[in-house]
Amino acid sequence: MHLCWTPSRYLEVYCTRHFSALESIDITQSQGNTSQWTIDILTSCPNLRRLRAMFLHVEDILQSKKPWICSGLQEMIVFINMGFRNRGPYRRFTEGELDKCRAVFKRLATLKELQVLDMLVTYSNLQPFEFSRVDPKPTLEDRLVPLPLRLKAGLDLLQGLRKLRRVGVWCGMRKMPMKELNWMAQHWKRLEQLVGGWIVFITPPKEAINGPWTKEHITWLKKRHINTSGTRYDQYMRWDRDVYDYEDCCGLSDDEEEGDVGSSS
Repeated sequence: MHLCWTPSRYLEVYCTRHFSALESIDITQSQGNTSQWTIDILTSCPNLRRLRAMFLHVEDILQSKKPWICSGLQEMIVFINMGFRNRGPYRRFTEGELDKCRAVFKRLATLKELQVLDMLVTYSNLQPFEFSRVDPKPTLEDRLVPLPLRLKAGLDLLQGLRKLRRVGVWCGMRKMPMKELNWMAQHWKRLEQLVGGWIVFITPPKEAINGPWTKEHITWLKKRHINTSGTRYDQYMRWDRDVYDYEDCCGLSDDEEEGDVGSSS
């Protein structure tokens, strides 16, 4: 089922009577708050194999007491928004926020048949809209906050997802730490593709466009038969660290010096 420009209030009309048989649904072109709609699908469709949606908001995930019953889900394409407020460049997540990340990872860990986990469907919306028009000076409050694939945030809870072949993760303008790459390669033996979302500032600074991957990353991944094709870029012409930069949510990786904030994930 592919619902295009369908208001979310029509969910019952279209789907409820057929939830038990539904195997594939795409609601990325539907209107309204489709986060709760997505929760309803995850908790009501036992035979679901493929889900493509725009958003899952963390509060909707945590407030839902029903388990995700689609244990055979193989493909999940949806952006998970943590919704944290009062953000600023390089601010670390609090323990409470990290606990919310771990709670989301625990939900994802129940989907042991997953082969595709792609959280880049709305990657371009991570930056404020329309800031090319009359320089409206967007604020940090306009941003979405992605679920970070970082060990400190609970990535290790996904070690049971051994069938993963493709993973898409938003890295902002950070490089993915080797600690996390090592963990993925060790626990997701079938991983073939690792796609990253990446911001490129045209001037300044001028950087090679490899996205969240260094040349060493790419070489290392290729040796393990993991490709980075499909990595996506958003390009911006001006540089304003206070407005555009992302907080370093989980701190620096072990092999980085404390002052080198520009290379963390």
